[in-house]
Amino acid sequence: MSFERNNQLLNPDKWRNRWLIFGILLSFMVIFGLWQMPNAQDIEQVKSSIDNLYHLKKDQLVLKSNIVEEDIDQVQAKINQLPLLSRYTYQAKFDRAKESFEEIENARSIFVINDSDGQRVLIPEVDRSSLESKIASCNESNSDICQIYYEAEEILDQIDIANKKSQELPSIKIRGDIEPALKALNEFEKKYGHLVAHPQSEELKQNIGEYADLLGKTILDGHQFGDYSENFYALLEETESLSGPLRGSSLDNQPLIALTFDDGPNADITPKLLDILNKHGVKATFFVMGAYVDENPELAKRIVDEGHLIGNHTYNHFDLATLSDEEVMTQIDWTQESIVDATGVEPDLYRMPFGSGGWRVVDLLNQHGMTSILWNLDTLDWSTQDANSIIETVTMSLQHHTLLLMHDTHEATPEAIDFLIPMLRDQGYEFVFPEQLAFEQRYFEE
Repeated sequence: MSFERNNQLLNPDKWRNRWLIFGILLSFMVIFGLWQMPNAQDIEQVKSSIDNLYHLKKDQLVLKSNIVEEDIDQVQAKINQLPLLSRYTYQAKFDRAKESFEEIENARSIFVINDSDGQRVLIPEVDRSSLESKIASCNESNSDICQIYYEAEEILDQIDIANKKSQELPSIKIRGDIEPALKALNEFEKKYGHLVAHPQSEELKQNIGEYADLLGKTILDGHQFGDYSENFYALLEETESLSGPLRGSSLDNQPLIALTFDDGPNADITPKLLDILNKHGVKATFFVMGAYVDENPELAKRIVDEGHLIGNHTYNHFDLATLSDEEVMTQIDWTQESIVDATGVEPDLYRMPFGSGGWRVVDLLNQHGMTSILWNLDTLDWSTQDANSIIETVTMSLQHHTLLLMHDTHEATPEAIDFLIPMLRDQGYEFVFPEQLAFEQRYFEE
């Protein structure tokens, strides 16, 4: 036994193998160490990137408040490029910065961006109780987070003040109260108007809405007794909450336009026109003929299904001035039946072919609950049948409240509309239905 052990100890091959293995391992460790040696420039970039996430605040390093997720991702990408052994050294420091960033982002989530004006507004879930709890947990180490909560609390304080002030606006009883009330409402909007975007301002919106409705009605009632001062009209234009109560009136400052199309539905033109209106997100009014509704019921239904208004343009497009009362009603009734059968909708608007029929027809159909719609801008598309001519006519003849007459029976009409809609929007026009306009003419003198 002793001989065998001595023989193994003296066995040169065995010792040679062991030294060979040891040499291989040592070589691997050297090569791995060399491979893992960091580049000094890469290390400096990582250090600088992490340091740039912080700033000195009250003798304390604090994560910068303007850091965004892209900044965090870029630093992590630089760390990932370091050798494995070096990476761990800087990952821990970076993880502390990332954790602070996530805490700030979580606090910021009590605000969202308002789609209409790009301003920050509180989310609906924020209330005073939840904010007080968050503020109570703040300390100097996360002062940026506390500041976010303080800002939210300040908004709630402002809303409470605005609610109180909205109830102190001057009373409106006589015409002499109108201008002081308008001035007070205008000043209130300038100071507190931005608050109504917050979901917590429901009471404020209701208070201002009710006051604006009352003031708007009083303004319109008082207008019949004479014009207001120049300063009044300037204030009126600035006061946003009155835009709704005055919409469609002669005092409405918003330029409006109603697109109306006669003589369809046409199997070739109406689908093209509907596609263009849909592309631009605009609703229009179609005065259809009963005979063509019977030929194209699916188009009449599409008009209604896509949110457009449908009106009665008689069954055969006869000149109503030449028909008896009974014949007029036959033309209207047949078309009503066709529209109801195709769409399930019974119109209460109509347009007389050629605008002809006068007070007699208007009075007759008033008795049946129907309203006549005329126009104040004829594009003459039926005559020129040329898109450029249509566009030129519209451009030269636009009114503050425009009721536009066109026809979905001519190739040039969809082409012109495709150009006119963005042009009119650039000029500030809002697209509405006919009865939203101040234009109230119901018939032409015979």
